[in-house]
Amino acid sequence: ACAPSTASRHALALQEEALAPMLGREPAGEAKHTVCRAEGDDARQPLQPLDKAELAFFGPRQTPEEFSQLLPQNRAEFTDMFSRPESFHAVLQCGVSPFEFWKKLPDVPYPPPPLALAYCAEPAPPGPAAG
Repeated sequence: ACAPSTASRHALALQEEALAPMLGREPAGEAKHTVCRAEGDDARQPLQPLDKAELAFFGPRQTPEEFSQLLPQNRAEFTDMFSRPESFHAVLQCGVSPFEFWKKLPDVPYPPPPLALAYCAEPAPPGPAAG
């Protein structure tokens, strides 16, 4: 994404200044952002490790051997495989570009959930006669 030009920023500032009275705000000159940390602190902090129970929710860890043996046949399978832990690393360890691999797969829609299939298989209840 490109940064807005000076003219764009100026136009946005003029619009904001014109709308401020209607919104019940004082016109602000230069927009200021609030900082939730002390000035000068580095905002890049490591994420907290996931709990093992939370990680298990996404399925077993993906291994490079499993990826090379069970190649996804369509984009839906590829997406399901990528929701498992360490799947991205497994694909890279196989020497495959995930995006290039995904582009070559057919775009097959996800199958409907079993409950939806069962609901659709039931005959429709009789309705009022059209008259």
